[in-house]
Amino acid sequence: MVIRKILTILIGTLLSYSVLAVGFMNESLDVILFMLMITYPFIFLYGLPVTILSDKITKDSLGVKRVIKAFLFHVLFGMGFVFVLSFFFDPHELFFNFKEYWSSEGELLFFAATLTSFFFWLVDEGIRCFQRKYCYSYE
Repeated sequence: MVIRKILTILIGTLLSYSVLAVGFMNESLDVILFMLMITYPFIFLYGLPVTILSDKITKDSLGVKRVIKAFLFHVLFGMGFVFVLSFFFDPHELFFNFKEYWSSEGELLFFAATLTSFFFWLVDEGIRCFQRKYCYSYE
């Protein structure tokens, strides 16, 4: 399971950064690679436990119910990532000047974190389907 999760983080992060890079075509490749290097350790430290916890919480569910629960879990924690990151690195702006924080970097971080969590979920479900030779049943 841990190998699947590490692969999920590697592939999911690369997919999300590829999509974000297309959205920021006016930025140089150096800037995008720098962003990846800076944020990747935080994504790994936050994403790995979240995706493992998602498996633990949804293990009793089957079929489509498990897939939907896993999706919601991944996306909600992805949305929360921006607040956790800001709590540690910019708590003053987060708590006392939220409107300014949100309009400067918060909105972009929120979008990027949510997109990354979606790709985590998508890649994890894809690897799970590949390993089991089937995706899910309608139970």
